[in-house]
Amino acid sequence: MDRVVCDIFASTEVLKKYETSSLSLGDNPVNNAGMNETKIPGVYIMGNDRPTLYVGVSGYLPIRILEHKQGKGSSFTRKYKLTKLLYYEYCETIFQAIIREKQIKKMLRKEKLELIRTNNKMLIDIFSEVTIESDLFGSPPSEDDGVGDRMTGGRLE
Repeated sequence: MDRVVCDIFASTEVLKKYETSSLSLGDNPVNNAGMNETKIPGVYIMGNDRPTLYVGVSGYLPIRILEHKQGKGSSFTRKYKLTKLLYYEYCETIFQAIIREKQIKKMLRKEKLELIRTNNKMLIDIFSEVTIESDLFGSPPSEDDGVGDRMTGGRLE
């Protein structure tokens, strides 16, 4: 399955189309960018069976998604039991991940579901992909490495 890498759009016209580039499973956007291989910044969409959707961003995706699955994520994900990872994109920097998160949040619900279905037609939990890929990227960063983890999100209409 192809995996998406953050695509930060230069023009408003392109932004409206929400185009993304793909990355095959064997490629590592973090290492390719020359960054510390323990950092895996990205944006993700959590959901439930409805699906109620939640968009978030993290400096290390596997750990943040696991927190949501264990009920340690945001109060919104706990309240609505959003434990299924439906979509994710890796980014070269946390800054790009935050920009991409804002782009996705501006999409209509229908557009978000179309984005999710580009790689996850059945809307199944794809967390195992992230954990397999994290083995390729390396271990998580230590808490005192000076790089904070920012996560924002909210209910999507």
